[in-house]
Amino acid sequence: MKQSRLIWIQLAIVAAASTLLFGGCSQDSATASVNVEQIGLVRTLPDFTSYRDVKEKKKAFFNFLRPIIENENSKVRAQRQQMLQIREHLDSGKFLSVNDTAWLQALATEYNVELPNVNDEVAWKLLRRRVDTVPFRLALAQAANESSWGTSRFAREGFNLFGQW
Repeated sequence: MKQSRLIWIQLAIVAAASTLLFGGCSQDSATASVNVEQIGLVRTLPDFTSYRDVKEKKKAFFNFLRPIIENENSKVRAQRQQMLQIREHLDSGKFLSVNDTAWLQALATEYNVELPNVNDEVAWKLLRRRVDTVPFRLALAQAANESSWGTSRFAREGFNLFGQW
């Protein structure tokens, strides 16, 4: 895999979970079920260092992250759908509303894509590639690897599960 593609995958993973890991409701138990509609922003991680059984720790880690990743992927799917609807609108020769133009510009900014105008093909190509979900298992594996199953100092102190400074 090209290094630039790997970097964008990692950034997508970070985007998919970072919003939920920096404030809001707390999660006290790794085994507690998390309702996706009530997720909010997580201010604490479960104490994954307290697990002695590795299988139990892995299960708790995955159970903690599953609804967060699913929720963020759902948000990205909605963004992608709206983005593609806007593109279809443009392709049919219609003009965009001020709201659609502003939304598209905000999306481009969020995904670090320069959008000089709504018809820029290079920007659209980048947006199609970047505004996409992260495979669920890849997000879990990345978080496990980068955070030592939620036990690293960066995970515990900074809620950093994805290896980004």
